[in-house]
Amino acid sequence: MYLINRWLNVLLFRYLPAAGVLSLLLACSSGDPRPLYESLIVEFNDVQSISISALNTVITTGENQQITVTGTTSQNTTIDLSEMVSWSVDDASLAFISATGLLQSISQDGMVTVTATLSGFSASMDVTFSSAALVSIEVKADTLTEDLTTSVCRPLPLKAMATYDDASLRNITPAVSWSTTTAGATLVSDSTPPSITHYDVVATNVTATLGISSPAAAVTLVDDITSMALSPAAVTLTVGSEQSFVLSADYGSETEPDITAAANWQSSIPSVADFANNDGIVTALAVGTTTITAACGSTILPVSSTVTVDVNNISAFEIGPEPLGFELTLGSTQQMTATAYYVSDPQTPVDVTDQVSWSVDSGSVAISVDSFGLVTADALGFGKVVASFSGETADITVYVVP
Repeated sequence: MYLINRWLNVLLFRYLPAAGVLSLLLACSSGDPRPLYESLIVEFNDVQSISISALNTVITTGENQQITVTGTTSQNTTIDLSEMVSWSVDDASLAFISATGLLQSISQDGMVTVTATLSGFSASMDVTFSSAALVSIEVKADTLTEDLTTSVCRPLPLKAMATYDDASLRNITPAVSWSTTTAGATLVSDSTPPSITHYDVVATNVTATLGISSPAAAVTLVDDITSMALSPAAVTLTVGSEQSFVLSADYGSETEPDITAAANWQSSIPSVADFANNDGIVTALAVGTTTITAACGSTILPVSSTVTVDVNNISAFEIGPEPLGFELTLGSTQQMTATAYYVSDPQTPVDVTDQVSWSVDSGSVAISVDSFGLVTADALGFGKVVASFSGETADITVYVVP
């Protein structure tokens, strides 16, 4: 509730003139506020046009499908307006559409026209309901070329395309289950889109199943990494604590800031510290020192970091610049700081910014952070910056405003 009120106040009192606020209050008290609400959405987001889309234009009778409305601004940026438009269908006997754009087929074959409107803008599309039977499934890359080729440690997005006995071709990616028999391959099936990757140039395959299974699709892996960087370079942990490492790679003309989840992780002395999963998170098990390595492909030698496990000697850990949170304007950046206080000298702050593992909370699209703690405001909203150091964690909420 605090966040809802906060953003409402930002919209009303920071970005609208006083006369606009008065008009809004009068409209809400005297009649239906929806037209004014839609007008404010258009003005606040600088919407110049809207378009409507869906995963398929033909869906199985009795099933649901999300319809999406995208707004384009004068700066040629886009925004998802699916929960802000007014929805309608031309035949209520065939389908119902929710306020968020979820189209729900009722019971019989046919076609409906779905329309979205927003303060003078309108967009429509036809959706056909068909009870045709599934004939075959083919796995493709969810890219423009649909080519099943990727680099080592670089996830390849996947999609499952189905052919039905009415000759229709449908994207059934959200409905299938995914599998691979390739040892060491990382298959992420609960993401959108699902993806597969591998840390070595080996034969990698993937299969999609929905009642019937697709043929095993072979993924070609290219070993084209030119350099890698591991952060932090060294860290001291306490027994039982964990540390997240971040691995980045340079693929010639492109840089992948985080290939952590796809790398092959090893510890030279697993009894001191080891990886429960191949995910870059090491657990301190006993007092001592070990070298952890991260490898991708065979062209570039693995990169390494030293992990020292000791008794707990940190009295406090905090990150900045503002412990209670701060604002960033859209597109701007902010360098984070991390400070540790040790038991031996609890009054003296020690800058450990370059030893910290930086990340953002799961699902956040408003902000991103690199391995050095530089935060970028990517979209309106908010998210948490999370820092991990020597078994200690801290976080700060960042609000992105226009």
